Amino acid sequence: MPQKKILLLGKIIRYLSRIPLRILVKFKIFLKTKKNYQSELINEQRRLFLNIDLDRKAGKDLVNKVCGEIFNHGYDESEGMFSEHLIIMGSLSIVKQKYKRILEIGTYDGKSALLLSKLFTQAEIVTIDLPSDTSDYVSSYHRESYHKKFVEERDNLLRKSEQIKFIEMNSVRLSDYDLGKFDLIWIDGAHGYPVVAIDIINAFRLIKSGGIVMLDDVHKSVKKSDNLYSSVASFEVLNLLKNNGLIDDYKLFRKRLGVKYNIKDYTEKFVGLVKF
Repeated sequence: MPQKKILLLGKIIRYLSRIPLRILVKFKIFLKTKKNYQSELINEQRRLFLNIDLDRKAGKDLVNKVCGEIFNHGYDESEGMFSEHLIIMGSLSIVKQKYKRILEIGTYDGKSALLLSKLFTQAEIVTIDLPSDTSDYVSSYHRESYHKKFVEERDNLLRKSEQIKFIEMNSVRLSDYDLGKFDLIWIDGAHGYPVVAIDIINAFRLIKSGGIVMLDDVHKSVKKSDNLYSSVASFEVLNLLKNNGLIDDYKLFRKRLGVKYNIKDYTEKFVGLVKF
């Protein structure tokens, strides 16, 4: 083997041998900062709650209690549907303002609608999702192999509360559909263009004065955008509406508070909130 190739190979081997050490060093730095960063995230979230006169601890305690009653376990952000949007809703259900009608855009497995019915015991919960026999519904969230079972389990959950009214429809049809006005609207359908932009505009049309619109999975930035799961669409629409005076302001709450859920450009996501 020529001398130059031997030298090059030696450099490559030495570089590769140092990679595990570099990873170890970065991991140690991460462990040192993790506890402090976690505390910062929690304190930041608590301040955001207080800023709109909500008690995060009281909201979380209530959600824990209700989750224990209907799901046999408390709030755990590492599991599926559980995120700070539920704690916000729990906090809202405690305040003096009465929420009589709630709209959920994106029913998914029905757990969120059922939980809403237990938090807001006097409210009508209207939840909408794509017709379950459409290709868009079946293919989303990779439901092809268990589609029928998923729908059956969802419907069984929704039937557990008489407060819930379930409508199978594409959310963009709200533009030409009269559901009346709502006190609280939760947008959790497709997260990219064009659907989420239409959902936001429809929600603003359907919300009562003094009501609240909340949005799931708001990304400030993403490495790769798509029209269903990861997109900056909600963030851009909120800014456009604010800059044009159509909304006064909006709040962004971190969706989850674990460090692994808050890596910029990768896992960092927010729950948006607009008060009218």
